[in-house]
Amino acid sequence: MIDICGIIAEVSEAVTTKRNGSQKVRRIVTLVDDTGYSIRLTLWARIVDRLKSADLHKVVAIKNVRVSDYLGKSLHASDDHASLFIQ
Repeated sequence: MIDICGIIAEVSEAVTTKRNGSQKVRRIVTLVDDTGYSIRLTLWARIVDRLKSADLHKVVAIKNVRVSDYLGKSLHASDDHASLFIQ
């Protein structure tokens, strides 16, 4: 797991999906850094409610983010393991 900090470039609507046999809420966020590099972050469960479209262009820091290599690099954060801080 890693800690990451970036600027919120895009925020999707919250969507309910089936995952591991149960329904979970997720929201996809695109983060960018000062070099212009971007990465997709998927938020799961109650942490979804912490971030809204109104937070566009704000700085966000997330602790204990999981890194995935499936179809390219992506990040995943859920309230059971991650902490989210919005500036």
